Amino acid sequence: MKFINTTPSSKSDALLQLIKSMSKAEKRAFSIYVQRGSNSADNTFYYNVFMEINKRKRFDDDQLVKQIPGLKRSQLPNIRANLYNQILSCLRNLYSKKEVFGLLEGFDFARILYDKGLYIQSLDQLQKVKLRAIDLQEFFIISDIIQFEKFIESQYITSSVGDRASNLSMESELYFQKTYHINVLSNKALHLYDWYLKYGYIKNIEEKELVQRFFYRDFIDLDVTTASFYELIFYHQCYMWYYYIIQDFQNYYRHCLKFVDAFDSFPQMKSIKLPIYMKAMHNLCNALFFLDSYDRYNARFKKFEEIKPMIKSDKANLEGLYYLYFYLHKIDLHILEGTFQKSWRWLDDLIEMVTLNPYNWDVHRLMVFYYKIACLFFGGGDYNRTIDFLNLIINHKSYDVRVDIQSYARILNLIAHYELGNQRLLQYQVKSVYRFLGKMEELQKVHQFIFSFLRKLPTMKLMEVKDHFKQLKTDLQNLENDPIENRFFLYLDIISWLESKIQNRSVESIIHEKFNQKIH
Repeated sequence: MKFINTTPSSKSDALLQLIKSMSKAEKRAFSIYVQRGSNSADNTFYYNVFMEINKRKRFDDDQLVKQIPGLKRSQLPNIRANLYNQILSCLRNLYSKKEVFGLLEGFDFARILYDKGLYIQSLDQLQKVKLRAIDLQEFFIISDIIQFEKFIESQYITSSVGDRASNLSMESELYFQKTYHINVLSNKALHLYDWYLKYGYIKNIEEKELVQRFFYRDFIDLDVTTASFYELIFYHQCYMWYYYIIQDFQNYYRHCLKFVDAFDSFPQMKSIKLPIYMKAMHNLCNALFFLDSYDRYNARFKKFEEIKPMIKSDKANLEGLYYLYFYLHKIDLHILEGTFQKSWRWLDDLIEMVTLNPYNWDVHRLMVFYYKIACLFFGGGDYNRTIDFLNLIINHKSYDVRVDIQSYARILNLIAHYELGNQRLLQYQVKSVYRFLGKMEELQKVHQFIFSFLRKLPTMKLMEVKDHFKQLKTDLQNLENDPIENRFFLYLDIISWLESKIQNRSVESIIHEKFNQKIH
């Protein structure tokens, strides 16, 4: 098993990925589209190439030339490019009546009518599209429509009377303000997300102050009582990422809840913007997990599962997002309960999905899955498989994505090797991991205590080991509530592991016992 690169390495790979992503209905529609009313040799080539690629797991020029009569290798670059565009054109036609596609098509119709000099009909068409765009909260499209309306009204006598000019100006100002808010807020949310992908949670006071200054610089004080759907979405997303990065999970939860509430204020958007609704529910579950609120977490997770019937079979992106969030929270449920070995009943299904990666999950998502799967094996006592999945993270050479997960994977790897009795390997790896954390500027007080303990392990007398475990537990518990140091405990329940060594019990039994005490 190896770390999967989801980025297509060539145009051939991109074409293959596009074809493999198509549903049966889409492939059938393309077969009709490419052969519609024409017997040209070009169309036959396109169809034959499409069908041949569809049979294969990888793009093979030699096989294509061999299997398709008359096809020359020199033709392949042009055929690949044209076939890719034809597939997109077909899909565009297939979904032209849906949501935003329909708006853009209606806008195109208005332009056609304008070019023909049918100005009143063009304005009527624009009005229809604008009303639908308002319903869908697509303010950037609305702004373009209004600009086109103003252009027609300013260039031609259209028999418009009354307050038409004044109304268009007021509409223009209103939607300009909303698009400005959405643009500023979405930019800030994106930059905060970028920070998190690179660095994870803050690791010192300096980083907290840096994130804080960036967050409040030029931040929009939005009136949430009159805000539109997208204004609310990006406003709460900004706060969510900010509080998440600084580990203020109570306020993170508060804005996650308001993120979901925005969909209750605009219920039509649940089906129209299902990816965003799933993300809202995902973040709310995430917040409840970090707050260790099992009952509310379980209730929200069940609510999330109700989304599945809303997903149509031809929507690979929606299906991929659903399974991404579903499995992340299914894992977290077992972590909260301390039922690690029970997860092994279905874990092979997830491992197969992650290995094949049919939904093209990115490097960050795969890295999170590898770490969480490793945690399930560690909690259940299978240290060899723990190391297998941690190595997928450790051996990945890109250090610009989730440095925090890469760091904690190395620490958990050390503990797994200790459990397997690999003392010699452990001595070498302790030095290597220490250097890595120093290079990545990830060393904290927690790490210092752990490395000091691991260095002494080989020379400890058997009768002293348990006392050293107790001392390390005391040292770490003193840091558990530290607003900076506590990020370590979000990734690894090392206190429960230490208790398992002190009490000569499994990690799973310790965590499950704590869970039972909380809920009873």
